[in-house]
Amino acid sequence: MSEHLLKEILTEIKDMKSDITGIKTDIKDLKSSLGALEKGQKALEARQEALEKGQKALEAR
Repeated sequence: MSEHLLKEILTEIKDMKSDITGIKTDIKDLKSSLGALEKGQKALEARQEALEKGQKALEAR
């Protein structure tokens, strides 16, 4: 193989490695976002439950 071709292959490999690193970072960010969404969902469920209890208390009066 010519030196030029080897340099092109090496450049492509470096680009792919960079892309993989970017994808890994994206995955970490998505996992973090999913965790935040799950916490938000739990908070909304707790609020809904509190509202339902409050509604029942008002109806009992």
